[in-house]
Amino acid sequence: MNIKKIINKNPKILNLSKIFGDYAIQPFFLLVHLTLDCNCHCDFCYQKDNNFYLSKRGTIKPEDFEKILKDVKKSFFLQPFIHFFGGEPLLNPHFSEILEISDDYDFKSSVTTNGILLDKYIKSINNSRLNQINISIDDIGARHDQARRVPGAFNKIIANIKEMRQRELFLKNRRKIININCLMGEKNYHHLFDLASYFRDNGVDIETLSFQHQYLNLSNFKQKIILDILKSQIMEIRNAKFNFKVYFLPNIELNDMEKFYSKEPQYLKNNCNIPWLGLNILPNLEVTPGGGVLGCNQIVGDLRKERLSDIWNNDLMKKFRRNIINNGLPRVCDRCCHRQFY
Repeated sequence: MNIKKIINKNPKILNLSKIFGDYAIQPFFLLVHLTLDCNCHCDFCYQKDNNFYLSKRGTIKPEDFEKILKDVKKSFFLQPFIHFFGGEPLLNPHFSEILEISDDYDFKSSVTTNGILLDKYIKSINNSRLNQINISIDDIGARHDQARRVPGAFNKIIANIKEMRQRELFLKNRRKIININCLMGEKNYHHLFDLASYFRDNGVDIETLSFQHQYLNLSNFKQKIILDILKSQIMEIRNAKFNFKVYFLPNIELNDMEKFYSKEPQYLKNNCNIPWLGLNILPNLEVTPGGGVLGCNQIVGDLRKERLSDIWNNDLMKKFRRNIINNGLPRVCDRCCHRQFY
């Protein structure tokens, strides 16, 4: 499951989630941070050096995860999708066991990973119900390695993808579940077409390639992107033929690029449905509204003391939703990939 793609493709349908005001029927996804540890050192990481995330370190254990799923399965009519996130979720030493638990309780799941450790979990993934693997790749070869500050990372990730495609179970199940996430920024925006062409021309079998506009925080706003170049790259990709689907997230029209990248952006829509759709579970088992990014970093519950089903519509969650209804989104939500722009 690609949460960002669903939000961008179905805004009108998702608006129905607000039909009861600050009350939400049930969560449709759970964003589970298995750990905040990471084996990359990206300059653009919004978690790095952020006091909120630094205070939430830990590792979700299988018994805690199973307790959450038991409660969710018993409390809600539909079972929410589970999305495993981090940090780097594959650094959680219990990842295989957690996948098994998710399958045992009949939950569909997905994961976002930098892809470096995938070779250790190919068998577990093949045997699981995991329905999408989002792999973060920002550029080709040494440029990607430099952005992630991990020598050899790009070649390792590509080798892992190819190995997954060659495994018997993967081919037998005919699952095309690999999505590449590329964060567009000042270091790579002028050669995005090269990255798309790489996957097409080098036999790297993927299902989708998602280019994401960078989350620029207004408190540290730096505009170093020449928009005419970015637009030309997007147009070149849109006009080309690929053997996989390509998305740009958020789905900003070319004519609105100046608004999106201005210091005082003006949006066509000041709306977000995420707090009506899901919850975010941190490694220390504290809970925030479901975006898992800066604007959602408000603690609304603690799974060490409370059930998730009780947190879902508690006073803090209702207050968070009500504030969006009455006041719109705060400035920290500008350019967030989860919000609505149309």
